[in-house]
Amino acid sequence: LATKPGARPGKGRERLLAVAPRIDELIALWLHEGRNMGSMIGRTLKLLDLYGERVLAQAVDALLERGSHDLGALAVLCDQARRPQCVALPLELGDHVPDRDVVPHDLGVYDHD
Repeated sequence: LATKPGARPGKGRERLLAVAPRIDELIALWLHEGRNMGSMIGRTLKLLDLYGERVLAQAVDALLERGSHDLGALAVLCDQARRPQCVALPLELGDHVPDRDVVPHDLGVYDHD
């Protein structure tokens, strides 16, 4: 921040730090690699919004314990932590999609010999 005149501490980083105390370690690794911090923070915030605080914090810890700092690996760890909880991911549909419940049925009727 000292070398960039227009730079200011980001609210996104503060939000991430509030839910994942070790996120600063991950951010330091990204900085060392020369990653675009706006992009990395933004994509991590999307993971936070998608998976929630507890899952993201667990995934950050697991990622650092593995000695990695890859954002894709962080997303995979988030998804792996979410699956056993059977939590559905939010799915936003357009206004043109009617709100209907789908009744499960035998998919064998679609098989043709």
